[in-house]
Amino acid sequence: METIKFQIEEKKAKRFRKRAMGSYGYSKGAVSKAANNAIDLWLDRTDGKKSTLNAKDIRGIVSGLEGSSLEIEKKSMKMFGRE
Repeated sequence: METIKFQIEEKKAKRFRKRAMGSYGYSKGAVSKAANNAIDLWLDRTDGKKSTLNAKDIRGIVSGLEGSSLEIEKKSMKMFGRE
């Protein structure tokens, strides 16, 4: 593993941490796992490739979405670039 340091807006960082811990639990590594998955999604999207995330990862990512099942499906399709 490698460490990458970058700056992010405070409000966005708080939202990210809260969502990461809500999705992956309040244990050590939850924020790193969420960041790795977010980077994977971005790299896949910018490479034009399909995501390599497994179902558990996807459940963690979309668990913070609210709405009906159809609304969540639409939001998740948009998140994964499959509109």
